[in-house]
Amino acid sequence: METKNTLQIRRLKESHTIKPFDCGDDDLNEFFIKDAILYQKHRLAITYFEENENQTIFFFSLANDRITTADTTKYNKIGRNIPNAKRRRGGYPAVKIGRLGVSKNVQSSGIGTVVMDIIKNFVGLNNYPTGAKFLTVDAYNNERSIKYYERNGFDFLTDEDSEQETRAMYYDLAKLEV
Repeated sequence: METKNTLQIRRLKESHTIKPFDCGDDDLNEFFIKDAILYQKHRLAITYFEENENQTIFFFSLANDRITTADTTKYNKIGRNIPNAKRRRGGYPAVKIGRLGVSKNVQSSGIGTVVMDIIKNFVGLNNYPTGAKFLTVDAYNNERSIKYYERNGFDFLTDEDSEQETRAMYYDLAKLEV
C-alpha cells in the first residue's frame, strides 16, 4: 500500500526480519515482535507496518468485526443514517483496529494522525477486501489514548465500559468523502 506521503506500508510476512520497535507499551511491542505473525497464521488479524533503515516507525493490525445491539446502548443512533430498508438487526459490518503502535521516536509528531488517515482510507475508500460501515477499536482507557481516538473522529459505543481497562469506540466510514 502506498500513500501520498511516499510511505511504503507493507503487510507483515513471516519471512520479514522485524527491525527494532518500541512504542513505550510492552504489550503492543510484544504483540508486534512476537504475536502478529501468529495472528495472521490463524486468520485473526493482518498486520501492516512502516519502517526506515533503522527501525519500525509504526504498525497496525486489522480484523473483521461488527457492531450489534448487544455491543452498544447507542445502536439506534448508529443506524439512524442508514435507510430503514437497509438497517440490519444482526449488526453492521466493521473493521477492528486490533493493535496500533507508533515508535516513541516519532510520537507527538503527527504521525499517529497520518496512520489513522491511512487506515480510514485503506478500509473506507481503497477497496478493502470486504465492505465495512465502521472502524472499531478497544481503546486503552487512559486520557492519551481516548483523546487520540476522539481527535480522529471516534465515538464511544457505550458508556457502560467507562471504568474498564479498554473503551469500545467506533468511527463511521460514511464520514469519508468518496
